[in-house]
Amino acid sequence: MSTHPDDLQPLSHTSHAIATLERHDDPELMTRLRRQAHGVRLLVPDLIAFSVSTVDPGITFTLLVSRERMASLHALRPEPATGPGTPRQTSGRGDGDGDPLDEGRWQRDAQGSDASGIGSSLTTPIVRAGTAIGTVDLYAHSTDAFAGLHDELSDICGTWAPGAVSNADLSFTTIGSARRAPATLRDTHAVETAAGYIAARDHLSPHEARGHLLAASELAGVDPAALAALVLDAPRP
Repeated sequence: MSTHPDDLQPLSHTSHAIATLERHDDPELMTRLRRQAHGVRLLVPDLIAFSVSTVDPGITFTLLVSRERMASLHALRPEPATGPGTPRQTSGRGDGDGDPLDEGRWQRDAQGSDASGIGSSLTTPIVRAGTAIGTVDLYAHSTDAFAGLHDELSDICGTWAPGAVSNADLSFTTIGSARRAPATLRDTHAVETAAGYIAARDHLSPHEARGHLLAASELAGVDPAALAALVLDAPRP
C-alpha cells in the first residue's frame, strides 16, 4: 500500500522482530499492521501510536508518528489554563474520594506526569474462540480522540469493542514491550527448539515437551530461555 507522510512508522525493534516472523510464519504481518494503523489514522487524525501485543509469545509491535508530526500536534494543542481561577488538580492517589477504577481519573493522573504528548489511549482485546489472545492499544494527542469510535476502530483492528478500556495506558507502557520484542522472539525460538529436541529424545509431543521444559524452569527458578540454552548446549549421548 502507498504511504502518507503522516502515516505511522514501525520502531526499529518492531521492524527487526517482524522481519524474523515474516521469514518463518507470517509474510504479510507488516503490511497488515500498516493497513490497520492507516485505517485508524483516517478516523483519528491526531493518532500518535499504534501497538499490537500478543499473549503467546508475549511480544508487542509498535508504530509511531514521526518527530515532525509529533511537533506539529504539540503546536496545535492549546496551553492549559493557569491562574487563581483555575480549579485545583488532584492526583487522585490517596485522597480518599472518587472511584479508583474511573477511566477519567486514570487520564488525569497520567497526564500530570506524562511528557509524551499522549492525551488519550484506548485498549481493546483481540478475542478468538472466546479467548483473549492479545490487545491493540491506540494513543492520540487529544483527550477525546476515541470517543464514540470504539465499534469502528474495533472493526479496523479486529478487536472486541465491548472490552474496550479508555485511558488505561497514558504512560505508553507498550513501547517498552516493543523494544524487547527481538529478544523475546530469540528466547521463544530457543525454548521451541529445546522443546523439539526433548520431544524427539523422550518420545513426547511438542506440547508435552514444552510443558516439561517450562515446569522444570519454574521449579529451578531460572528463565525458560536460559534452561533451553543449557539443554541445547548439553553434550549429546
